[in-house]
Amino acid sequence: MRRTAGVCASAASRWAGAPPGAPRLDLDAVRAARAAVRALSRAAPPGRSDADAAQEVRKHWHRSDGRGAAAPLLPQALAAMRQQGWEVGEAAHAAAMTVMGLRKRPKQAEAIHWSMVEGGLRPTPTTYAALLQAFVDGNSCQRVPYLWYCMTKDGVAPNRACYDALLAALSAVGDHGGCQEALEEMRAAGLEPGHATHLAVAAAMPRVAEAEAYLQKQVIARAARREHERGKGLYAGHIGEEVVAVLLKVCRRTRDTAGSDDVYRRYRHAYGSPHFVCAYAEVHYLAGEYARAAKIFKRVQPPSRGSYEGLLRVLLVTPGALEGDGLASFSFYVEAALAEWPRYAPFYELGISGYLEAGEAAAARGLDAAWRAAGTKASPGLLELSKHVGM
Repeated sequence: MRRTAGVCASAASRWAGAPPGAPRLDLDAVRAARAAVRALSRAAPPGRSDADAAQEVRKHWHRSDGRGAAAPLLPQALAAMRQQGWEVGEAAHAAAMTVMGLRKRPKQAEAIHWSMVEGGLRPTPTTYAALLQAFVDGNSCQRVPYLWYCMTKDGVAPNRACYDALLAALSAVGDHGGCQEALEEMRAAGLEPGHATHLAVAAAMPRVAEAEAYLQKQVIARAARREHERGKGLYAGHIGEEVVAVLLKVCRRTRDTAGSDDVYRRYRHAYGSPHFVCAYAEVHYLAGEYARAAKIFKRVQPPSRGSYEGLLRVLLVTPGALEGDGLASFSFYVEAALAEWPRYAPFYELGISGYLEAGEAAAARGLDAAWRAAGTKASPGLLELSKHVGM
């Protein structure tokens, strides 16, 4: 179902009738990437350091507004920098792997790692930390234990950032015992657990009450003194937002709807953001309380047709977003969108695309039958997807 296209205008025009789930070409990102490669290919002045190379990578590829250069051309840029005399070492490769993780491309981050090794550079705790975190950011935590094994086999002593990435991966799958073992190993190595460490350990706990008690002792109590000095409350600032996010993660993993209700009741006035409400609604959806989840989700203001469509498109193009609980969340948003706009064709297109990509043929057929029963006006994309459903 997915299609590819070149960067020329004639090839880009062929996307007009492509299914909405297909990855549309971002010409601006490609142009930015090629401009970055040309800029970085210029002869580097003497003494251009590895830190300068890392800064250039972050400058062109890691932008908070999401309009950085196209990620697939980053390895090409590193090669061009090296040929022109830049010192492309530990910092530059770590920056590149970090960018790939944030762009949800962990496999490309690993490719950069192995190309670094093949180029004669020895891996360091910094590069391994960036690689491990790339797989955590890219929702591919199952790969982290193997990479940890590779790190120990290479004789690289993990630093705190490495342990934080390992703990985040273990907590993502609810391995509370593994987190405790890693935490003990970390302390035995003389590394003091930090803020991110405690958040990851709490996220792996089996009950939300235990997670909150742990956070109260290890995170909140330590931050309270600093926040009090600034005249803020106990859960002020980003500390409180992170605590609430961890508590809802525990509720989501354990399907603890009562716990999520309690978390929402106590913290909704301080943290009633759309992201907070969506996470709360997902707990009920995953527990099978669909009507309750839909009612909660309607609290997101404003619940516009465009916001639903944008959310579904993001989930559709994010690697790993349609696996496990992610597929259930995708189904929830499709159903919530169609409950409000039952005859809006793009919602059916996005839903069918997602189900086909996830291998859920039965769900795709059900949605294909639903748009016909609802009397939805067929679009070219919807008709094209119907052919795939019938295969």
